[in-house]
Amino acid sequence: MSTATTATTALVFVAMEEEAAPYLAHATSVGAPVAIGRSVQRDLTVPGGGALTLVLTGIGLVNAAAAATAAIVSAHARGATVRGAVSAGSAGALSQELRVGDVVVGAECANLDADARAFGYALGQTPGMPARYAGDPALLAAALDQHEADWAVHSGLVASSDRFMTAETLGTVAVDFPGLAAVDMETLALAQTCFAFDVPFLAVRGISDFADEDAAAHNDANATSSSARSLTVTLRALGL
Repeated sequence: MSTATTATTALVFVAMEEEAAPYLAHATSVGAPVAIGRSVQRDLTVPGGGALTLVLTGIGLVNAAAAATAAIVSAHARGATVRGAVSAGSAGALSQELRVGDVVVGAECANLDADARAFGYALGQTPGMPARYAGDPALLAAALDQHEADWAVHSGLVASSDRFMTAETLGTVAVDFPGLAAVDMETLALAQTCFAFDVPFLAVRGISDFADEDAAAHNDANATSSSARSLTVTLRALGL
């Protein structure tokens, strides 16, 4: 009887160096950076001995999809199964329940840029793909399985666009996507790529701004601190 076991790995995706910084600071060991295309992968060991691969994707939907594909294919080439993938980092809040420093986990993810309603698809649905991507139930439950003392973890709809959302660019987004909690520029692409590869996926984003006229300045100021909160929930979701 064979006793061989399949290796597993966890992937954490961040778009910017500011969002990667808390992970690098938290890790007990950091592997050499491996560049694939425009993305950079680093194998990290975290306190307690758990391991993950941190992937710096670059900003935007295409960069995120390319980085996720490279990371998943690389893991498979090593004979590893990806047991969980997280879209981490910062996001802008639309829900009035959220505050800067809170964390939102994606019960669902949607595409703010897709509109094929002329062919009978739902707003936000890419033809041939789901209208929305549900967060993995096990990862979602683990992420929500603890209350923080000074900040909150919320579950809701996270949506993405190649537009950075401000008061000027927001338009009718809040009306078109009722219940939208937070927006970013990568999660949808990561969710769709993980769906294609049958990888369990969850968005875990720290709130850095309110997608308003001050969004850019607040994002710059809060990206690292909000990503540190995201790290706490990400490690909990992944069992690390």
